[in-house]
Formats: sequence, C-alpha cells, structure tokens
Amino acid sequence: MHRYTTLLLLFLASQLPAQKTQLPPVENFTKTIGGKAVSLYYLRNSKGMEAAITNYGGRIVSLIVPDKNGKPTDVVSGYNTLDEYLNNPEEYFGALIGRYANRIAKGKFKLDGQEYTLATNNGPNHLHGGPGGFHTAVWDTRQPDPQTLELQYVSPDGEAGYPGTLSVKVTYLITKDNELKITYDATTDKPTIVNLTNHAYFNLNGEGAATINDHLLQINSSQYTPIDNTLIPTGQSTDAAGTPFDFRNPTVIGSRLDTPNEQLKFGMGYDHNIVVFKQNYPGTLEWAAGAYGPATGIFMQVSTTEPGLQFYGGNFLDGKNTGKSGRPYRHRSLFCLETQHFPDSPNRPGFPSSTLRPGDRYSQTTLYRFSASRSGQNKSPWSNVVPAYITWDTDPATRETGRAQFSPAGANTWYHYQPWLVGVNYIPAYAINQLEMWQAETFDTAAIEHELVLAAGLGMNTLRVFLHDLLWQQDSTGFKNRIDAFLRVCARSGVRPILVLFDSCWNPDAQLGKQPAPTPGVHNSGWVKSPALRHLQDYREVPRLEQYVKGIIRAFGNDPRVLAWDLWNEPDNLDDRRSADGAAHYRDYVAFLLPRVFDWARSTGTPIPLTSGVWYGDDWGMPEKCNPIQQIQLRESDIISFHCYGDSARFEYCIRELKKYGRPLLCTEYLARSMGSTFEAFLPIAKKHKVAMFNWGLVLGKTQTNLPWDSWQKPYTDRQPPVWHHDIFTPNDKPYNKEEWKFIRKMIRG
Repeated sequence: MHRYTTLLLLFLASQLPAQKTQLPPVENFTKTIGGKAVSLYYLRNSKGMEAAITNYGGRIVSLIVPDKNGKPTDVVSGYNTLDEYLNNPEEYFGALIGRYANRIAKGKFKLDGQEYTLATNNGPNHLHGGPGGFHTAVWDTRQPDPQTLELQYVSPDGEAGYPGTLSVKVTYLITKDNELKITYDATTDKPTIVNLTNHAYFNLNGEGAATINDHLLQINSSQYTPIDNTLIPTGQSTDAAGTPFDFRNPTVIGSRLDTPNEQLKFGMGYDHNIVVFKQNYPGTLEWAAGAYGPATGIFMQVSTTEPGLQFYGGNFLDGKNTGKSGRPYRHRSLFCLETQHFPDSPNRPGFPSSTLRPGDRYSQTTLYRFSASRSGQNKSPWSNVVPAYITWDTDPATRETGRAQFSPAGANTWYHYQPWLVGVNYIPAYAINQLEMWQAETFDTAAIEHELVLAAGLGMNTLRVFLHDLLWQQDSTGFKNRIDAFLRVCARSGVRPILVLFDSCWNPDAQLGKQPAPTPGVHNSGWVKSPALRHLQDYREVPRLEQYVKGIIRAFGNDPRVLAWDLWNEPDNLDDRRSADGAAHYRDYVAFLLPRVFDWARSTGTPIPLTSGVWYGDDWGMPEKCNPIQQIQLRESDIISFHCYGDSARFEYCIRELKKYGRPLLCTEYLARSMGSTFEAFLPIAKKHKVAMFNWGLVLGKTQTNLPWDSWQKPYTDRQPPVWHHDIFTPNDKPYNKEEWKFIRKMIRG
C-alpha cells in the first residue's frame, strides 16, 4: 500500500505544468558590488533555447528549452532578482564554483611539502572554495555575439587560502543544436589546485515542479567513490553493480532511495562522485549522463572532459527557498550533475590530480544538450544517443582476443625457471639516445657486441633496452631486422633482454635523423620520450601506436631470446625539472593509453611476461594510496617491476611493499652511488629475496650518465663528480672501480 501511494504521488506531482518562462528583466540585476557593476545577460538561438546569466557568481539564472509540445520550459532553479541571490541561504544556485569545487577534508591540503589551510564551511570540511568562493565574485564580462558570454576573474594569491594568482576564463555558448557549452580555462603563477564546475540545479519537468524522483537517469559509469559520514571520499573507487549507485541503464531516480544502504544514509540520498567511464582520448568530450523529465519529455545529455560527475539529489533542500515560479524548492525537487575532478583529490594520491603549475593550462569543457520527444511519439529519448555506455565494461573477458594476465602462480612458475637475473640498462656508448642506437645510419652491431662481452664477463645474463615508436613508423621492416640482429648478438653474449616499448623520459620533442651532440657536463641530455609529446596529445596517433605495439610483439612475441616486455618506462614521470611545454594533462593521456597498451600486447597472445615499473612514492602495497597510473601498472603487470635509487633501507622497504602482490619482483633501475644505491648495498639483499636487478649504465659514453642529476641545473663543465652516478666501465673498457667490479663478479658468479 505504501509503495502504491508513493508512486501515485510521484505521478500526480509529475503532471503539474511547467511555470511561466519569461526571463527575469535586466533591471532586477543592475547593481554595484564591491565597486564592480553587476548585470544580467541573455543568450539565444533560433530554435527556442534561451539563457539568462548574471556576472554575479557567473550564475545561470534561467535556461529555457522547448518541451515535447514546443512549449518554452525553464529547467533550472534560480531567483528573479539579484537581492534574492544575495540574501538567501542557498548560495550556489547556478553558480560557477572555484577554486575547488566539492569538499576538501578538514580544510587542509599539502602541495610540494607545504600545508595550506582553508575555511571549513561544511561541517569539518571545506566546500566549493569557501565562503568567498568564485560564486560570490563579480566577473568581468564580454558578449561578442547573441549566443556567447565570456566571463573572466583573477583570483589573487592567497585568496581563500589558496596559493598562486589564478587567471580564469569561462565561456557560455548556446549552439544551434540546443546545447549549452561551458568551457573553462585557467593559468597560475604558482603551483596551486584547481577544480571548476557549474552548480546548476535542474528539474526537467520545469522549474518549480515538485520532485525529481520521477526522472529517469543514466550515467556512463560502473564505479563511484564512497564517502564517510562527513561526505569525504574514502579514497577508493567502488564497483556500483548491485547497489543504488548503478545507473548504467536508465533508472528512476527515486526507485532505490529507500534501499537500506550506508552510503545513502551518509549522503541523506545521492550526493556522490561518480567515476565517468573514459572511452575517448583525454581532453575530448565523453558522454557522461542522460536525464529525462516524463511530464515535459525533455531529455538532457551531459558530455564532459572531466573524470567525475557529482550526482546530488537535492537532499538538503527544505522548502525555505522560493524560486522564480513562486514555488518552494522542496526536498529532492532539484538535482545536480556537476562535472569535476574528484572531491578531496589534493589529499588522495589515487585520484586524478587537480594540481596546476606555472606554464601549464587548466582546461575543461562540459556540454548540456537538450531535446524533447514530441507529443504522440513513443520513441525512447535514448535511441539517438551515441551508446558509449554499451561498452562501459572493462573486464578482461570483454577485451580483444588474446591471452589473459598471468595469475600470480603462473608468474611465479615462469620465474622459478629463471636464474637469478642480473643485468644492466643498456645504451651503446656511441648513442646519445634510443634513436641513435637503432637508426640504420648509426646502428653498430660490432660496437654493441664489444660492450656486451664486458657485461658477460661480469656474469650478467640480461639487459634492459629501449625501443622507439618513430623507428617503427619510419621503416618497420628495417627496424625488425635490426632488432633481430641485436638479439643475435645478445644470444652470443649469453644475455636475454627486456625490451621497453614506451618511455616518459626526458626530452618531449623526439625527431628522427641526426641526433644532437651531448650537452657538455650534463647527465643524459639527449634522451627522448616515446611517444613524443606532440604524438601523445594527438588522438589520431593512437592507431599508429597500436600498430607499433602489436607489430613489435607479434614479430618477437614467441622469441626465446626475449626475456620480458616492459611496456612503458616511468609512465607518470612529468620531469618537472625540465618544465616541458605542454606537460599539463600528460598523466591523463598516459592513464588513457597505458591499459590499452597492456590490452594490445596481450591481444598478440605472447607468452612472454608484461610489466611496467613503479618508480616513486610510498605505499606501493596499498593500491588505494597509489596514483591512477601506478594502480594500472600494479594491476596489469604479469611480473612486478620497480626502480630504486635510494639507500638499502629504501630498497628493502620497496621489496616488502611489493611482495604483497605475490608476483616475481624485478628492480629494473638502480645505481646512484652518492645516494646509497650501490652494488655492495643492493645485490646481497636482492640475492636473498631473488629480486632481478638491472643497474643503469654499462660503458660511459654519449649519455654522460656518470654525472649526477644535479648537472641539469649546474653542468659539470669545470669539475668532475666526487663519485660516478651510473655506469660500470670507462670508455677504454676499464672498470670505474676495480673492487666494485670484483664484487659484482663474485655476487653473480657465486
């Protein structure tokens, strides 16, 4: 009986007509605040879509679209006068939110080791930029045409406790397709955090309608971020299947609100960040959600470049605010779909980063598209939607045909039959980088074989060697032939290499052809990223990169001369020390590509194990504390690899953390003598735990990796380092340190 009564009330409420839709007059918003003029601006297209936006808080005051009968219908909450915005307790209606949308735990965050304290205006937490957030700012305006409004605001260093002067531009655009497009752009003069959104409250049955619980909602997601009882995320992303947060199929919003669920209890309903499934390239719009008002037939689609969507169901509305129609905004009579980075991201390393640094640019786009099923039509409003949600599932069973990930038992069986693996990250002395090693004009098997004899003389049985995608693009057949020739040399020397396909170090602008000479006194001055930054940022390059991965692994995927595939070296290395142009969103591009690279590799069916090594940070044994790229590396790798340039205590800590995964361990980079990362300190520990070891550098050459990393700031042009950083042999084949050479031989040969 109770369920029948509830459904009847919902039906009756949904039949109430939308209210009058005349836009508020400009004079109701004409005022001066803090010496700056406030006004109201109208945007229109030729298809019946209109918006009224005030520069006080950059607020959407009205948004009018045609319903199923062509009747103009306002679908957002708001007030008819500026005074009502200034004097009502609900301060976020339609506003631009910043610097940080959503919550920050306890009003504190750390950035580059410094702690910042913000106002706590939502229980114990900071919300929406604090009491003086962007929703209270008077924005500078420019209206270049009837469809566009540009808003600008400069937030000074220290405003609301945030570091750096932040220059923000937001553009509202009404398109000919009845879309409201919002683009956000920001730069800073100091490292800071940024998370911008618009806080429009919707009711698609018309502003002032009694409920949103009859609306249908679909979200392109299989995960959400659970919260604690103060509405702060726990730091995990949780599977939504079988919970009230599963909106993969169109679902009536109110249908599961009575379900016993701790998360609904914490939020008093829906007030949760939903993880948007990303199928397209970072920076491109992704279909995120669709909502449908049954009384009007209005269908709203949300697309965004952002990783998250805050679904808020109006749980804290209490009827005390009366809107434009003269009706009160009651409990659950409005909903929000706020596109965003995740709440509390600055304190959650496993969440997408919200850090913005000087020289980088914050940018995001959100698109709200409106349509309506015409009266008498029974066609589903979802029938014309690009069905991104159909392919949301990332379970391995849905991937391209190939082999599955090694089980821990399978990986350990493979490792059982390997000797204790000890080798070197190898680049010939004649080469400044990967390209100079492999290009036909410079590839030199005689020089390589001469140097590998030195490695074999130490007892080394493996190498780690870097390839490059441009070499495949230039001449795939020739590149395969040179790899085969290299593997023949390796076999004669008794070493089996790990081949590295991609690398995020160092120089972003890789170019084929003659490579530059070494910069005097500088460590590894010519090493190049693969893919180059320009290619990583271009989604049109993805098919080429896929062909490269599959082509290389199909050619050598069953070759016993290859030990393993290292798919991406230090994928989340931004190399801030070199301040590469265009580094903003670098990790977003990599996080998009890296799981696909694993899929491409596995699709070949290669029985050779795959890996990608973690290299910085702590708590590697706790995935929820790792950043998104580290989570991918640790989740997808058949065998676990890592880098360690710290001392022996750090090395043992890394081993303890990574043993939790129950897979073989390979330390694929070490040796920084002045930092305590030495053969004498590491090899005994590694041998005890059977950790494979790959130091950096064999013979000193063009890479100049005997010089320490601080040579990037202060080149060693007038002095020698007190101790070599990397490398074992001098250019004339002599050991850098004869006692060290003896120790290595003894450890390996026993």
